[in-house]
Amino acid sequence: VQPEDPGVLRTIWYSLTRSRGEPSLVILALLTITWVMIGLMGLCDLAIRAEAEGRKAADWLTAVGAFALISLLGVSLFALLHAPRVRPLSITSPDAPIPLADTYTFYIVFLLLTMIALALVLVFLSPARRTARPWRWTNAPGDFAVAASLIVLPLAAVALMFTTNINGVRADILFKQGQGLESAKQWDAALFFYDKALALAPHEDFYYLFQARSFMDKGTKAKGDKRDELFQKSADAMVRAWEEAPLNTDHPRNLAKLYLAWGNTSEGEKRQEKLEKALEYSDAARRLSPNNAQILNERGQIYAVMGDLDKAIEAYQASLELDDQYVQTYLLLGEAYMAQKKWEEAAQAYEKAIELKEKTQSAYRGLGYVYSQLGDTEAALKVYERAVELWPKSFEDRKNLAILYQQMGRLDDALREARVALELAPQGQKQAMQNFVAQLEGRSSASPADSKKVQELIAQGQAQVQDKDWQAAQQTFEQVIALDANNAVAHSMLAYIYAKQGRLEEAITENQTVLRLAPNDYNSYKNLAILYQQKGDLAPALDAAEQALKLAPESEKQALQTYIEQLKQAQGSATPAAPPQRAGDLSPQERNDMYSNPPEMIINPNKSYQATIVTKKGNIVVDLDAADAPQTVNNFVFLAKEGFYDGLTFHRVENQPGFALIQGGDPTGTGRGGPGYTVPAEIGLPHDAGAIAMARLPDQVNPERASSGSQFYICLVPIHQLDGGYTVFGYVVEGLDVAKKIAVGDEILTIVISEK
Repeated sequence: VQPEDPGVLRTIWYSLTRSRGEPSLVILALLTITWVMIGLMGLCDLAIRAEAEGRKAADWLTAVGAFALISLLGVSLFALLHAPRVRPLSITSPDAPIPLADTYTFYIVFLLLTMIALALVLVFLSPARRTARPWRWTNAPGDFAVAASLIVLPLAAVALMFTTNINGVRADILFKQGQGLESAKQWDAALFFYDKALALAPHEDFYYLFQARSFMDKGTKAKGDKRDELFQKSADAMVRAWEEAPLNTDHPRNLAKLYLAWGNTSEGEKRQEKLEKALEYSDAARRLSPNNAQILNERGQIYAVMGDLDKAIEAYQASLELDDQYVQTYLLLGEAYMAQKKWEEAAQAYEKAIELKEKTQSAYRGLGYVYSQLGDTEAALKVYERAVELWPKSFEDRKNLAILYQQMGRLDDALREARVALELAPQGQKQAMQNFVAQLEGRSSASPADSKKVQELIAQGQAQVQDKDWQAAQQTFEQVIALDANNAVAHSMLAYIYAKQGRLEEAITENQTVLRLAPNDYNSYKNLAILYQQKGDLAPALDAAEQALKLAPESEKQALQTYIEQLKQAQGSATPAAPPQRAGDLSPQERNDMYSNPPEMIINPNKSYQATIVTKKGNIVVDLDAADAPQTVNNFVFLAKEGFYDGLTFHRVENQPGFALIQGGDPTGTGRGGPGYTVPAEIGLPHDAGAIAMARLPDQVNPERASSGSQFYICLVPIHQLDGGYTVFGYVVEGLDVAKKIAVGDEILTIVISEK
């Protein structure tokens, strides 16, 4: 879907004067030069003919004018007819026509008609025609043969062109469209074009391959049964590709990679089953290409994921017997030895990788870490310093060097490198680096001997946070603080962990500790504002938000300013956060704007919650994702228990191809009502079929994408174009068929919350 149609003339002009969105006159110059050269060649051809003798200048000018007029008119006519086929358009259904795919067909037809027209001109204007004997119908068998050939042969030629040439080019155009959309991570749109391409060219194995890749990439973003469904579709497409090209080694290799990824995202017996399947396809690839070192490396990676590091190392060593100059094999060996804590062997592998190719960045990082584990800090220092010399703008290498300097007690050097790393840090790492710099500026309370242990514990704790193991992560960061009481990173992570557990007071205390250590820490001020707001303490929330605004990066200032205005409005309201009367005891209209603030945390994010939406057409059962969207789930549970949703209606139902949902939760039934507050965005989960998400105001008036306080919608089909824009907080596990029967005006009888 494109935002606008530029029109025919602008489309033609852009095609001639722009490339990849930037001004470029190359195409226009090529077209002009070609046109001039064809004209000159035509004049030269005329000049050497006998008919050219005695021609006057006016005759030559007439010839030039005729050529210019006819050629420019022909090109202009083609451009005017062709431009509508390449203009932006919206595809609203699987059966919608795609004019772009027919551009080649149109070109061939136009060219054929032009050639026929020229042939007729030559026939009727040729002097030989005037002396030739005219053909007449005589009912002879030869006359019937000529007539039949005039009809059958052109039709056969057209059919042959379509089956052997035109459909192949049309399919390739569609395929290229799919590739562009796949690069933009628009999986559904890419799959749409791949399906169209395969309908035209069902025996092209690489079309199936790219279709499989889109299914796989989309599956990695999904969860549960939906992920398995997409991975299975990917496997089916890869098998189909292999059937089309059974001697192509890439197909079983890709199947092995798919099942490896599938196993990585599965658990228990299913995980083992998928990894065994990956090994089977790896064996098939080896049978096709027994001397391919990469296949052995991929096999080793499968064993590594299965936890069988000995077999992984055996596969890597077999790979080296085939090609002992392949750098990637040494890197994989280094990783395997590191996992076994065989530091000497790991060091040898990384040293060999650097010997073969000095600019192998991951080898320097691995080797520096290995030397640190061997206690050879001087060797590790040389490695990290060389890495910084080779890649002076590498954030990771600067960070590693700063950490090593800290462990060696060279705090001034550590601070210098940490400041450089902070300037290079990606957005997601800036907060951690700011805390590290602040820690160095205040001088760590850990001894050099403990600094190494601190870094190991921080890495361990961050992995536990990634796995949402809050209890283990809390214990790990408490160990860090026991070794280094002024470690801002540990205090910041503890604040995050406490907030995820709903322990607001402890989260506030930890954020305040971070600000004592790093007074200009923007994220801590912002987090304090949100925590105070959740508690209902609007005055300190407003103070923290205003401090955050002074420190905010430019890209976040507008959203923060809007948030401050919302806090001011809430602070100015005399309405208490929780009215004495229960929402369900009031009429739907009286519930509109009945609250001024979101509720305090009443759920435990470590527990599982389920909501049953009761309607006259049946129940819709939803598993709520408190881990990924704790504030949203907390708000939904609070409103449901207060009876806020009782008797409200579904005020919106959409049922378009690729965009079908039901929306409710508005006490006014207009789409403009709510409880009187918004909920901070917790965007991350995908809009799969059955996803339940919060509605919100558009970005123009809501740049921070805060969710509506009560309005929610349920996706009846996957609507991934909404991913990244709205807070999904759960998925329908039962009753999606009921949801599909909902009509505008259908009533929510009640929503029952249960704790699992």
